[in-house]
Amino acid sequence: VENKQIIEGFFESQQQKIKSVKLLFRGSEKNFSSAEFHNVCNGQTQTITICENTFGKKIGGYTPLGWHSSGSYSTDSTGKTFVFSLTNNHKFVAETQTNNTYGHSSYGPTFGDGHDFYLADGCNNNFSSYSNVNYRHKNLNYTQGSQASYTLMTGGQQNYNFKVK
Repeated sequence: VENKQIIEGFFESQQQKIKSVKLLFRGSEKNFSSAEFHNVCNGQTQTITICENTFGKKIGGYTPLGWHSSGSYSTDSTGKTFVFSLTNNHKFVAETQTNNTYGHSSYGPTFGDGHDFYLADGCNNNFSSYSNVNYRHKNLNYTQGSQASYTLMTGGQQNYNFKVK
């Protein structure tokens, strides 16, 4: 319930409402496979991605755009794509309407061209996923590459990499 209220608040700040929710993909049931993510989610629009990492942080992103695996960026002309920290109730909104998501068959959900939020293939078995917030998705209270932004999103003390729980 607490996470639901935080997520609803993220949407209300953009004058949006969540009409319905349907689970499309649960990484733990598909070995956190990027290929399986794309098999299920390509073409799906208005999606929320959420994960919990081994540092105990719940982070994610939203996009109205459809996922794809063509090896290219997608542009959100609505300006509604964002990444967030559920744990810290923080939202990072795209500064521009270009390169908001990235689709590649060997990448999990990826937000922003600096990869503000990226889930690697097999993200539960490696520390290749990362959050480089404030590259494309901004929050003026944090500086890109700062220790504060790493701690906020990933809980990492030295860098932005994390492993999914």
